[in-house]
Amino acid sequence: VRMSVIKSHIRNGEIEGDWVTMGVIVKKIPPKTSSNGKTFSIWKMSDLRDSCSLTVSFFLFGDVHKNHWKNDEGTVIGLCNPSIMKARDKGDTDVALTVDNHLKVMVMG
Repeated sequence: VRMSVIKSHIRNGEIEGDWVTMGVIVKKIPPKTSSNGKTFSIWKMSDLRDSCSLTVSFFLFGDVHKNHWKNDEGTVIGLCNPSIMKARDKGDTDVALTVDNHLKVMVMG
């Protein structure tokens, strides 16, 4: 599923079945610390359609963060069966993804 059209494929908060998306890291937010003291990262990713105006936030927690936080902006990444995160604010329309296993992040280069 292209990153720029993920939102149109979401039904009941998820995308049914197995799926993969691929995009480029266009912006990395510096690592943050959660309220429980664990470090995480956020990447803004795009499929480069529409001049990168549509981005998806990818949250890296736990082993995913430990194994992948050093990837550079410009790196092409594949995500296997990512979970769609619920919006924190009612007006938030951005798509946010995460994975539960670092092996679901495929670094293409």
